[in-house]
Amino acid sequence: MDSNLYDCVTSGDYTEFVSLIDVVPSFLHQTTVHNNTVLHLAAAFNHKNIAKEITRRQPSMLYATNSKDDTALHLAARLGSLQVAEHLIECVMKERSGGGGGGGGGGDLEADDRNMKLVTKVNLEKDTVLHDAVRNGHRGVAMLLVKNCPELAAYANKAGDSPLFLAAEKDDLEIVSEILNVNSNCLCGGRDGANVLHAIIIRTLKQPDSHGWLPLHYAANLGSEEVVELILKHEPSLAYTKDNNGVSALHLAGKEGRVAVLKTFAKLCPDSCELSDSRDRTALHFAVANRQAYAVRKMLDLASFRNLVNQQDIDGNTPLHVAAISGDFVTLMMLASHPRVHKKIMNKAGFTTNDIVRSSLNFSWYQKSFSVARLEFNGAVRGMQQVLARKPRANLLLEAGEPKPNVTEQETSGANIDKPSTQQKKSHIWSQVSDANLVVATIIATVTFSAAFQVPGGYNNNGIATLRRAKQFRLYMTFDALSFGFAAASMFVTFFTGLFGVDAGFTYPRKWVTFLTGLSLWFMVFAFMMGTSVAMDEHSKLGDYTNKLFLGFVLYFLLSIGIPIIFASLNFLKFLSLMLD
Repeated sequence: MDSNLYDCVTSGDYTEFVSLIDVVPSFLHQTTVHNNTVLHLAAAFNHKNIAKEITRRQPSMLYATNSKDDTALHLAARLGSLQVAEHLIECVMKERSGGGGGGGGGGDLEADDRNMKLVTKVNLEKDTVLHDAVRNGHRGVAMLLVKNCPELAAYANKAGDSPLFLAAEKDDLEIVSEILNVNSNCLCGGRDGANVLHAIIIRTLKQPDSHGWLPLHYAANLGSEEVVELILKHEPSLAYTKDNNGVSALHLAGKEGRVAVLKTFAKLCPDSCELSDSRDRTALHFAVANRQAYAVRKMLDLASFRNLVNQQDIDGNTPLHVAAISGDFVTLMMLASHPRVHKKIMNKAGFTTNDIVRSSLNFSWYQKSFSVARLEFNGAVRGMQQVLARKPRANLLLEAGEPKPNVTEQETSGANIDKPSTQQKKSHIWSQVSDANLVVATIIATVTFSAAFQVPGGYNNNGIATLRRAKQFRLYMTFDALSFGFAAASMFVTFFTGLFGVDAGFTYPRKWVTFLTGLSLWFMVFAFMMGTSVAMDEHSKLGDYTNKLFLGFVLYFLLSIGIPIIFASLNFLKFLSLMLD
């Protein structure tokens, strides 16, 4: 193409263009290296006056195509040249309505068919002009084409995309609505067997609500593994999107203990497992803080989470610290036994996990003793700062991030230092309870020890109990031995707690010693019943009454003491099941 011609067409110099064409009319037929005509160039640069002059002088150029089979209308639609597109559509519509000149009806039909083919002309990619306009986001051109040529909505390109699908994918609801209004028979399909609904759903995946939650957040929170997998396969980048509080969908899955969802994230987006919220907490922190022991157990089996076991949050707390602060005995034991968990790490307040457990009121005495023993067995130590300072328990809990129970400001400030606190009063009361329990347990142990040698029926000449073969006698000896054993256990617990409890940070195990002493008391009563029953005549009704009374006591024991103890043991059983899983 002549350089002067090219320059005046691309710059929009109408006067110079007309002058050149008047001098050399053949310039209208020149093309570029890609076979673009002067009309293609005018359409590309949106020069309507030049385009009108070209179509006036040479109407056949409307049908000319370049090396990619693009007409001038394709370029106008692709580049958003609305004014040129309006003119070209106007030319087509005039000829379709008979404005292109005379001739018979057959000629009109032929012209109409030719112009119809121009509008629906496809290029090498099978794209119509509407495909180009919608794909490139030129709404004005697209709306013009849909209104004047609704049949364009019935074409799909080489990839299988219809204009409606592309509009839905672009989230252009105005074009979608216009296409559906003017052509109810439009195609709805898209690439890879998808349709308009697929495109709309995928677009909404990126639209957060007022809290910053995406559909992925809701799916992860509800544990919808299939939905999470579908979303991540289409848009993996959504795994790294956080809400207004800096929380990702993975954090929510950890919080709710959604193991299947956590595994899906680890499989499809493994590096997303390292995401932290605004307080530098990982999904593992969230799972531990919300007592999701089973989820924590499974997360530790995944390589993507395993390297996060010692990661500290903004307060310096590792997941092990968080387990101690939340009072989750099962998770604490799990982490304390894990070889990759460092037990000596201090948080920013200077506390190790050992310090927090010793000062926590969220553990029972046996949980605390077992936790400390497990931690120290695996190398945990106390923070030097706490060993030297010996801070009050209430202050330690506050600095560790745990709420301080029932401690007023006056108690911590020392304003009422001379006035006995509620804690001191309780301590005095439990000291008296401990003394009373020790006395009762000692008496029971003494009585049952003597009863083991002063058996009903006495001994024969060989020093063997004469009634040893009787069923009641065997029960008598069994109950007597149990009573002595429980009483001795209660004495041992009371003695060793008083001896080592203060240094170890343990409280008096009032529930356990009361339970042990109560059991020993009941078994002593049962032993007395069996002892009196064995001495009775076997045909005596008194023996039947004794047995019925015995069964009544057993039933009472199961209902009032046994069942609560079973429920109290569920935590330990849960821990065992997790460790054996």
